[in-house]
Amino acid sequence: MKETLHCYLQILSPVHMGCDEVYDPTSFVLDEEAAQIFAFDPLAFIRILEQEDKEKLAAICKKGSLISILEIYKFLRFKSDVAKSAARRTVPVCSGFVRHYSNTLSLPDNDERRLKSDLNQFVINRTAFLPQDQRPYIPGSAIKGALRTAYLNAVVPTPRGNQPLNDKRKELEKRLLGYKKIEEDPFRLLKVSDFRPVGEAQTRLIYAVNEKKKTSKFDARGPYQLMEVIEPGTVFVGSISVETPEKYASINKPFALGPVMAAAANFYAIEKSREDSELAEIGGAPAQIPQLFQGRAIRIGRHSGAECLTIEGFRKIRIMGKGFQDSKTMDHATTLWLASETPKTSSKKGLSPFGWVGLNHIPHYKMQDWEKKEKAWCLDWENKITQKAALQAEIQAKALAEKEKQEELAIQIAREKEKLEQEEKHRQAAWEAMSPQEKDLLLVMDPATPELQIYEIFERIDDFSPDAQVPLAKALKDCWIRANKWKKKACSNKQWVKVQKICKILGE
Repeated sequence: MKETLHCYLQILSPVHMGCDEVYDPTSFVLDEEAAQIFAFDPLAFIRILEQEDKEKLAAICKKGSLISILEIYKFLRFKSDVAKSAARRTVPVCSGFVRHYSNTLSLPDNDERRLKSDLNQFVINRTAFLPQDQRPYIPGSAIKGALRTAYLNAVVPTPRGNQPLNDKRKELEKRLLGYKKIEEDPFRLLKVSDFRPVGEAQTRLIYAVNEKKKTSKFDARGPYQLMEVIEPGTVFVGSISVETPEKYASINKPFALGPVMAAAANFYAIEKSREDSELAEIGGAPAQIPQLFQGRAIRIGRHSGAECLTIEGFRKIRIMGKGFQDSKTMDHATTLWLASETPKTSSKKGLSPFGWVGLNHIPHYKMQDWEKKEKAWCLDWENKITQKAALQAEIQAKALAEKEKQEELAIQIAREKEKLEQEEKHRQAAWEAMSPQEKDLLLVMDPATPELQIYEIFERIDDFSPDAQVPLAKALKDCWIRANKWKKKACSNKQWVKVQKICKILGE
């Protein structure tokens, strides 16, 4: 027996679910005009590269240096059309990323320290995704963790006091939930499915920046982070249930689903109010909770705020010391992680918090209507994916056809070159086998032979045998006719002497 709620979840502010995966710059290219990255399959990319480019990329990779990483980025940018044809996911990016990408590719290659620092920060943390279609999803463990934190805050005895107690987190949870061993933990009976996306489920690349809660002339110390987030408005569906304890189970403090959801509504409403006040003080933009999700908002994912992950009255939040000072613990965080369009901001106006989602159950009498709506959304998304896949296949087919055409053309050029080389080789061999007089005759017959060289050959005509003089004389006559130096009116005195000598040899 179990109590189950079928739920839908809507993203209300940017959400990042860590999955230990990244978009590495060696596996994506940026379309700067469209402001989106194309994450491609490296094997597909290499497969459609021309042989010359494969060798060039291999040579860069063999270097194994920091500079070679930058060279790979530049190579991919130069071959962006090929990378796009091998893309398996397209993700929009914030405005600051376009400038960041361009600046990174312009880094000086003689400053290794700066190069290492900038390249280390240029890796994009990817949000959790479904392997079969690359869409994001919400792990059930994230929702279960949020509900557990809220419930623990609800069962803490009052007064809680203002100072953190010495309880360790695990020991405190055991005391509050009445168990000693993990199998006695009542939350093992809470089952939360992974929440699957409905439709396209758009994500985007943004920056996470660390800002102080109190206005200060000093910046917060946390460096910016690049991450993929699920966009507000995206919808997911799943289920939450509480099983009835087995007869032999030693569950001292079992609970129903109603109190858990009520605890979540109360805890996150308090935390939302606190955060809104902190954002108002620095000029940030609070997450907007629609009327539909009033009292039904929870917080999940990375940068959800230390207070939303801990138990009030027992908080020990680590605060970094200034300069070389040691860190300390406090009952509240002194900074906020906020979503930003740029890695550095002069104004806090556009900054927004992470992790707020609306969680609402689907009544039984509406399940059929919801299933129809979900089916329509999914069908629309599948049609888009089919069209995109068809277009992608067409692009890849054209790229492969063009590659084959270029390869065939290269073979033809190589064959023609080899043929010309063989002909030249034969001509050279024939030339080498000729006598000096035969070479002179060919040079005179060649229209490209310089005039000065023609005259030099003429001067050698007396050295020719009588039989060899006649062909040479005929060739000289043809040469001077072409040059309009045969008729007396067109000749100089010296040239006319040469003409007369040729005529004498020819008997004219």
